[in-house]
Amino acid sequence: MQVGDVTIEMLSDGTMRFDGGAFFGVVPKILWERSMQPDERNRVAVGLNCPLIKIGGKRIIVDTGVGTKHPEKRRNNFAMEAGRLTEDLHARGLTPADIDYVILSHLHFDHAGGATHRTGTEVLAVTFSKAQHLVQREDWEEATHPNERNAAGYFEEDIEPLKRNNQLELLDGDTEIVPGLWCKKTGGHTAGHQIVVLDVGGRKACFFGDLIPTVAHLPLPYSQGFDLYPVEVLKQKRVLLDQALREQWLVIFDHEQEQKAGYLEPRGDGRLKLRPLERL
Repeated sequence: MQVGDVTIEMLSDGTMRFDGGAFFGVVPKILWERSMQPDERNRVAVGLNCPLIKIGGKRIIVDTGVGTKHPEKRRNNFAMEAGRLTEDLHARGLTPADIDYVILSHLHFDHAGGATHRTGTEVLAVTFSKAQHLVQREDWEEATHPNERNAAGYFEEDIEPLKRNNQLELLDGDTEIVPGLWCKKTGGHTAGHQIVVLDVGGRKACFFGDLIPTVAHLPLPYSQGFDLYPVEVLKQKRVLLDQALREQWLVIFDHEQEQKAGYLEPRGDGRLKLRPLERL
C-alpha cells in the first residue's frame, strides 16, 4: 500500500480466537454472528495484523501480536496460531534487528506479546533488538499497576524487558514520531490507547488499533466488552469515522482477517461500509 511516498506492508503474527460476547460487548449474539460466525465454544477468529511502515528512511512496526511465549493452556484457550511475525519479516528480506521503532497501540498481550521472546536458554529477550518501543505513559501505568478488572490482559514478561533494556519510550499525548507519522492518544479501550495516523502529501491513513478492531465494529454501538472506557470509545469513533469518510483516509484494522484495509463509504442506511483494497 502506498500513501504518498510512504509504503505500508501488512504483516501478521497469525490468528487467535476471542469469546464472541466479549468481543462485541453489549451487542446481542443474534446481531454480531451475522458478521462473524463463532465456533462451538462461542469464539470468533481474529487476525493479528502488524503494519510495517517505511517512512523517512525508518522502518516502523505497529503492534507485535501475541508472540511465542504463551503456555499451552493459554494457547489452547485462545486457539492461538501465532508467533509468525518474525517469519513474515524474513519473507520480506528483513530481520527484527532492521526495525527502528515499534509502536504499541496498547499493552494487552495480543498486541505486545511479540515484543519479547524466550531464547533457547529460556532468558527473556527483546525481539526487536535495536528498536525503541513507543507507548503512552498512561497505558504503561495502567499495565504495570492493573486492577481486578483489567489484570488478565497484561503479562509482565511482555513488557518488563523493554524497560530493563532501555528500549521503552513513554509518550505524553499526541506525538509526531517522524515527519508525517503521528501517535495519537484516544483512550477508550484502555486509558492510554493510541492510534497511528499518517499525513503525507495531502493523503492520510489510520491504524485504528482496538478502538475499531474489525469492519464489523464500524457501527457506533459495536464495541468490545474488553473496552475499559466504552463511552470514550463511542466519542472517539464518532469523530474519527466522520473525518475518515470526509477526507478519504486509508483505514487499517488490527483484528480483521479478510478486509484488513480500505476506504469508507456510506451504506445508505446511515452506516458505513468498507471498500477494501484488492492487494495488501
